[in-house]
Amino acid sequence: MDLPLGLTLIQLDTVLTAAGRAPSLHNSQPWKFSMTTASIQLHADHSRALPGTDPDGREMLLSCGAALLNLRLAVGRAGVAARVTLFPAGVDGPIASIESDGVGRLSPESAELERAIVHRRTNRRPFLETDIEPMHRRQLVRAAQLEGATAEIIDDPARLASLRQWSADAHHLQMADPLWLQEWKNWTGRVGGPTECHCDRRARRQQRTIPGPSVTSAQQDDRNACQIRTLSSNL
Repeated sequence: MDLPLGLTLIQLDTVLTAAGRAPSLHNSQPWKFSMTTASIQLHADHSRALPGTDPDGREMLLSCGAALLNLRLAVGRAGVAARVTLFPAGVDGPIASIESDGVGRLSPESAELERAIVHRRTNRRPFLETDIEPMHRRQLVRAAQLEGATAEIIDDPARLASLRQWSADAHHLQMADPLWLQEWKNWTGRVGGPTECHCDRRARRQQRTIPGPSVTSAQQDDRNACQIRTLSSNL
């Protein structure tokens, strides 16, 4: 039986498991995979869409992009140089495919990312109010550049104040949306939504008023991290 990219059965299971460990909105894991002897194809699973939380499907595509990155790293770990092709997002057909581009080896930075896949966990706790070290800022900017993206470090107080207000406004709109709250309950297993957004608490401290109840700490969510849904297999 010919497997995709010349992988062994164990390697194929490993790379699909790595892809399934990718982060996703509410851990919805909105992806499927199909295979031919020449490629592994990634599909958006619209049955796992969250229209209240993600009405335009942007976060679904971001989730699928995270799965694609894990898949590409795991294929590289198996010694295959991955050639990625992206397709227009739509209801039918794949949104990306990975084919072999010969024998390959991960760069040190990519190898470090691949090793981190099994250690990733979802953490819904509030961010710590500590400055990000300059070294870590440079690493974030560098990581974005490697993927053809741009990471902008914002430290201007006026811009930060605007972002803080936008975040608070978005939080309040979500909390007033019954569909958003229902999706939150269905996918996180918790009743209701966050009682307060981090931006609100920080703003009240800055005004020297008494803060309200803090957000209940969420346990790390790794449910179904290895669940792989295969759309079809033409082997």
